[in-house]
Amino acid sequence: VRQAAASNAPLRGGKGELWEGGIRVPFIVSWKGRVGARTVAQPVMSMDATVTALDFAGAKTGAGLDGVTLRPLLTTDSNQPPHDAMFWRVGKKNAVRAGGWKIIRDGAAWQLYDLDHDSGETTDVAAREPDRVRAMNAMWDRWNAEQREPLWK
Repeated sequence: VRQAAASNAPLRGGKGELWEGGIRVPFIVSWKGRVGARTVAQPVMSMDATVTALDFAGAKTGAGLDGVTLRPLLTTDSNQPPHDAMFWRVGKKNAVRAGGWKIIRDGAAWQLYDLDHDSGETTDVAAREPDRVRAMNAMWDRWNAEQREPLWK
């Protein structure tokens, strides 16, 4: 049994895992006079921070950088998700989040979670939603085909 010094309840998992308890963390930005105080519920990735900083600096980001600018979320009332989907690949662990849905696998079959109603990932609904699992698996396959092989195992 794994023991941790902290709890991520009600989220499942912890550091190094692809469950929400291992990947969902607050993202806080402070920039007096440029970014006002607001709470945004849309998920973002750490890789967005570099692209956002380059955008605010007026630099061209060009191709090859992962992430998107968060400027609209930080400077307007936009609540548009910056990502259609987010992908993770850690060894044999994989995950895709698209909207309020997430598929995850740890070397076995995909599991599906409805994060809008089950943020703790307690109920696998893959058997009830096979078409959604297939569609998200296809998203994964397209994304993964564009990635380089990991440099570490």
